[in-house]
Amino acid sequence: MNLHELITARRSAIRVKWQKLILESYPANARDFFQNRKAHFQNPVGAALENQTATLLEALCLGLESVNDQALVEDWIKIRAVQNFTPAQALNFIPLLKLTLRETLGSDIHTEQLSLQMQNLETRLDGLLLTAFDRYMVAREKLYEIQAGEWRRQSYLALRMKTVCNGETSIAGEKES
Repeated sequence: MNLHELITARRSAIRVKWQKLILESYPANARDFFQNRKAHFQNPVGAALENQTATLLEALCLGLESVNDQALVEDWIKIRAVQNFTPAQALNFIPLLKLTLRETLGSDIHTEQLSLQMQNLETRLDGLLLTAFDRYMVAREKLYEIQAGEWRRQSYLALRMKTVCNGETSIAGEKES
């Protein structure tokens, strides 16, 4: 039996344990909400957790070599980027997967061949973590650009309202039409 077959055989246990560890990164009230509501529109985070853990585990069962790393983590990273997490907290789902795999498959991977396969898988997951970090930073940068644009619009509108209330015809530096 190779590592991918072993992961496939234990996929359900791995997924349950991994999701539990991920949910522990949220406050208790949010954790309960995410666990108990799986509908996409009622609970996009819980639905994404279900979908993304299933997708990543499926990729592990098939072998990560043929999977586009960026596509694999993109949706999850976008959700984690808008939450109030540090980069380490937002990306912790990958090290948690490694931990879950080690704990769930621990006794079975001690053979030399499976141990080497596990080491190769963990190296691949480390690469996935680096890709996730790059995508996280892109998402956070986009979020900050959106926020800065909104602050500029609000400041402009506030200044515009002030000039109108004061009876002025234009804002300093603004061209009159």
